[in-house]
Amino acid sequence: GATPLFDNIIEQKALDQNVFSFYFSLNDDAANAVFWGGVDHRFFEGEREWFQVTEAHYWELDLFLVLIGDEPILREADVAPEVGHRIPKAIIDTGTTFFTAQGEVWKVVAARLKRTRCDSMTSASHPDLTFRLRNMQGRDRDFVFTAEQYMVDDGNGTCNMGFMHVSIPEEHGPAMIFGELFLRYVFTTFDRGDGAPENARVGFATAKQGSEVVQALQELTRGPEATSARAGSRPGVAHAAEKRAERTAERTVEAASPAAWVASDEAGA
Repeated sequence: GATPLFDNIIEQKALDQNVFSFYFSLNDDAANAVFWGGVDHRFFEGEREWFQVTEAHYWELDLFLVLIGDEPILREADVAPEVGHRIPKAIIDTGTTFFTAQGEVWKVVAARLKRTRCDSMTSASHPDLTFRLRNMQGRDRDFVFTAEQYMVDDGNGTCNMGFMHVSIPEEHGPAMIFGELFLRYVFTTFDRGDGAPENARVGFATAKQGSEVVQALQELTRGPEATSARAGSRPGVAHAAEKRAERTAERTVEAASPAAWVASDEAGA
C-alpha cells in the first residue's frame, strides 16, 4: 500500500522533531492551526500531559472508563468475552467532527443525551460526560465535558448531542473516536519520537481562547518572514515547517500507522 504522509515526512527528515500539533478555535472556524515539527506555547495553558499510543494502526489510547454523570457506560470489564482481554480505545482524530460510539454504548448515549432546547438543559437531564485515560506516569486522568461542551446548538436554540454512530473494525476496537469537539478544548500534539510507531505518544493541554490567540494566529499567517522575526527558529513556527513538509512529502495516505488517519485531511484525502 501507499506510505502514510507522516512516515514520508519522517523518512525524509523534513522536520526538526517528528511531531505535529493541532489547535481549534471555539469561536471562529477559520482560526485553526496545525504546527509541523513542534508547538507554539501561546496556544495552550500549563504543561502538556503525555499518553502512550497502544494501538499503532490509528492514534489509539487506552480508554479505561466512560461515565454519564455517575453511570458507567463503558469500562474494561464490559468488553465481551469473545473479543478477548482488550481495553477499550480512544482514537484521536482531527478528521472526525464529534465524538463517536457504537453498539450498546451508542444506544445508551442516544437514549440518555436527548435532543432538547438548549436553555432547558440541566445537570440532571444532561450530566457531565467523563472519559478516563491513563498517562505515561501511570496516573488516571479524567477529561470532563459539560452539557454546554458536548451538546451542539443547531443555530435555532435546539441542542443535539455531539455524537455520531461509527463502527470501528473489530480488530481495532471496541473504540470511541475523539474528534474536533474534543480537540476544540484540548490542544493536541502527536509525537512519533524516533519515528517508530510503537514509540508514538499523544500530548494534551488545555487549549487557550481569546484575543491573545487571535493575535498569535495573525502573526503566523503573515508569512514565514514576519513569523521568523517574532519567533526566531522555534520549532513551533507552523508556516515555514508546513511549507517545507509540503515540498518534501508525498501526498498519499493510508491508515496503516500513527499519523496516517489524523493527517488525512491535511493530505487532501
